[in-house]
Amino acid sequence: MPRGRKKKNRGNGPGRPRKREGEYPPGFNWALNLKPETKRSIFIILFLVLSLITLLSLFDLAGGLGRFWQETIFKFFGWSAVLLPLLFLFIAYAKIRQEKMNFTRGNVVGMILFFVGLTGLFHAFYNPDEALAVVAKGHGGGYLGYFISFPLQAIAGFWATLIILFALFFAGMLLMFNLSFADFIYRLKQIKDKSKDLSNRGLSTIRKVMPKSDVEIKEIKDDSGIDAPPSSETETGKNAGDDFTTKPVVSEAAQTTITPPKVRNYKPFPLDLLDGKSSQPTAGDIHSNSRKIQDTLKNFGIEVEMGDVNVGPTVTQYTLKPSTGVKINQIVTLQNDIALALAAHPIRIEAPIPGKSLVGIEVPNEAVATVRLREILESKTFSLRRSNLMIVLGKDVSGTPVLANLHNMPHLLIAGATGSGKSVCLNTVILTLLYQNSPRHLRLILVDPKKVEMTHYNDLPHLLTPVVTEVNKTVNALRWAVAEMDRRFHLLSETHSRDIFS
Repeated sequence: MPRGRKKKNRGNGPGRPRKREGEYPPGFNWALNLKPETKRSIFIILFLVLSLITLLSLFDLAGGLGRFWQETIFKFFGWSAVLLPLLFLFIAYAKIRQEKMNFTRGNVVGMILFFVGLTGLFHAFYNPDEALAVVAKGHGGGYLGYFISFPLQAIAGFWATLIILFALFFAGMLLMFNLSFADFIYRLKQIKDKSKDLSNRGLSTIRKVMPKSDVEIKEIKDDSGIDAPPSSETETGKNAGDDFTTKPVVSEAAQTTITPPKVRNYKPFPLDLLDGKSSQPTAGDIHSNSRKIQDTLKNFGIEVEMGDVNVGPTVTQYTLKPSTGVKINQIVTLQNDIALALAAHPIRIEAPIPGKSLVGIEVPNEAVATVRLREILESKTFSLRRSNLMIVLGKDVSGTPVLANLHNMPHLLIAGATGSGKSVCLNTVILTLLYQNSPRHLRLILVDPKKVEMTHYNDLPHLLTPVVTEVNKTVNALRWAVAEMDRRFHLLSETHSRDIFS
């Protein structure tokens, strides 16, 4: 090569970095760079799919893959494998609500201890000679239970092994749900009380002591003498009015006499059938809340004088009297500011309180009290009633029983959203009337198209007919009721009376 002439470097000239072995072309990045929320979503989907596939494999609905997975988990976990779908579902749910549940390593350790203790307990009752044969069938505690229980039995014996495994199982359950022993006992008590309340709602105890009528009540038939309104046009095309002749409904209704079945040896229902256990509401620091309300209004230039405080079952009412010159709307517009100061939502402002020159601020209680029907039936307000048609509605904001007279209600409509308590209110109305009246003074026709709400009343001696659940029988029952109403009006007109009390 001639001197002074440099050799060209075609591969690694200036500006051309040397390619390293395994380096990808510029601009191509294999890193996923996923956001934490995306990773969490993928984790949740994986465990949900795993839960569903495991559940399907338990019922042999996942094909060959499901059978292989079923054999694997049963050989490893034994009978504990049936809990794996719930475990995977719980892990996915905990990941969804990780901000609120605060799922930690302690919960994971709890799951491990739970399964260790459970599988060991399942396998501890087998003889050592048949232990491996049981594992091959997928019974007992599987391989996990075998390698836990039998070494323990060789060291500590059978009974000590049971105690240790049960302690592991129980400790794992507490760790998994992050509960103390006192919390666990409290939860069990809550479940027991809840089941007791649900059983009481069925009114099963009333049916056990309820006397039955000796007279068979016949089914209501469509023979009351009242025809259904004709259609607008007959089959032959003629107008219905051409051959239509009116029938004297009142006279036919008057001829229809009603003889209610006699009930012998009737005994009033004792109040012991109702649950009398009551709870007290928790209103929080009343004096502190009163001061906060007064200070909040004062910050906006509104001077008020705090009055009485009424603690009700659901809310606590704080009464106040505005100073002269203060408009009521000024207080009402500060509703959100007062709620913020009290750290309570929602609050309700009643301005003014009916019959008083005061403003009421209703704040939700920290703990709500359950209003029992029995305590109202035993109250002085109910004992001083002037009518046996009173119905119990509950308690007002001051905890005073609220009653209404059905005599003043020719029609009563109970309406509300789903879960608002319509069925509870209706059952309360029926029970209140039953506790006040014997079958001699009160007769009922109950219609239940849903067939699940009132069937437990079928043995009541107060019923004129069993609970009506079919639509065609409902029409007949209503026709009979209209005819009976007309008959009674006819009797009242003959005696020149306005009602049965005059």
